[in-house]
Order: sequence, then C-alpha cells, then structure tokens
Amino acid sequence: MPADWKSISALAILSAAAVTFCVQAQQVGRVEASSFKVQLETYPPPHETQIKTLLQGKKADPQPGGVVIFTEPRIDRFTTNGLLELQVRSPECTFDIMKRTVSSTNMIQVEMTGGRFFTEARGYLRMTNGTILLSNDVRTVIRTDGRTFKKP
Repeated sequence: MPADWKSISALAILSAAAVTFCVQAQQVGRVEASSFKVQLETYPPPHETQIKTLLQGKKADPQPGGVVIFTEPRIDRFTTNGLLELQVRSPECTFDIMKRTVSSTNMIQVEMTGGRFFTEARGYLRMTNGTILLSNDVRTVIRTDGRTFKKP
C-alpha cells in the first residue's frame, strides 16, 4: 500500500474510533477528564501565540447546559513573555463554555508572583475580559517592604 494510503487509512481508523468514543460517551451520559486545561485568552498581535490566561483543574466534569465543573481549579495569568504573574485557586468552580466565564461560591485565593499581593474571598466571577469580581469576606494583604506573604 502506498504511503499516502497508509496515512489515509490511519486517519480513517482514528476518526472511526473517535466517533465510537463520542457515541459511547453520549450513551453513558457523562465523561470526566483529569488534569484538564482550557486556554481562556491569548494576547493580541504581535503576541497572539502567547497564552494570557489558562484555566486548569484536577478534574473536569461536563454538565448539561454547556458548563463544566472543575475540581481544584487554578487560573494562571501570564505576561507577554510567558512568565507567570498571577494565580487564582479555589476548591471548585463552574466554567461556562459559551460565555467563557468562570464562577464559584467557594473560597478563592489570588496571589501575584513573588508573594507581594494576596487576597482571598468567598465567591467570584471571572469575566471574559479578565476581570475577577469578588463577592464576600474579602481580605487583602499587600507587602511593600520586600517580604513575601505566607499563606495561612
């Protein structure tokens, strides 16, 4: 068999396997993924290949209505040169696939790299423009003396 036919045959087999998996997943009703990542934003040109915001979690559990429940989610925000500048953590969150928003009623911890800024609150909504709205029990520590914040 020529090399082109082997490639086409392999692609056809992989496609059939993917369709079979999707049909079985629909029959079961839910598929849970582990170590899941979603790229929320990239920078505009000339840095369009650089990830700006990344959502990841230990588990991702798709729900009806186009939402995914993330267990132990983390939102990382990067600079244009790829360095981590901000990290958001919580026990669980809901990711709306269509709106591309992240929300939770759980505790949230936000920390800038270097530990000079730390805030925590109960309940949040991360909007599509990168803004994080904190709801209740907000507590913030800003270090200007060069020391880093030690998490409670």
